[in-house]
Amino acid sequence: MPHRLLVLVATFLLCGAPAAFAGHEHDLSRPDPIQGEIVLTDTPFCGYFVVETDQGFSLLRWRGEMEVFAEGDKVQGPLHAAGLQRIEHVLEPRLLAAIGPLFTLVQIDDWGVDLRRAQEAYYEHCHPGAVLPQQQQTAAAQ
Repeated sequence: MPHRLLVLVATFLLCGAPAAFAGHEHDLSRPDPIQGEIVLTDTPFCGYFVVETDQGFSLLRWRGEMEVFAEGDKVQGPLHAAGLQRIEHVLEPRLLAAIGPLFTLVQIDDWGVDLRRAQEAYYEHCHPGAVLPQQQQTAAAQ
């Protein structure tokens, strides 16, 4: 019997916790992933982009890894956490199975902002001096 206990302890130490314990850990330092859609981008010419989530818009700066994304692309990750984050490009299941997940590093400047603030930040970084869409509508109405 002591030999069996020794084998069990060695297995636990070498292989980690038994399956009964797996999945119950939660890294509280990592925010829950949020899904969103890229709504403003001008890659590869500008590394600043805007993602719409269910809680407003997140303002992001590209910082590396995956480089190809476009308006309409779905992403997920800690989109409501300021600072350097790693987000995933959400792919169609067949494409995901073929190439695997794609990630990119981003700097999240702000989140939960309204459309006007998101547009201002995007145009300020990617098209300085350009007329914002709401400014065009105001000028046309006058």
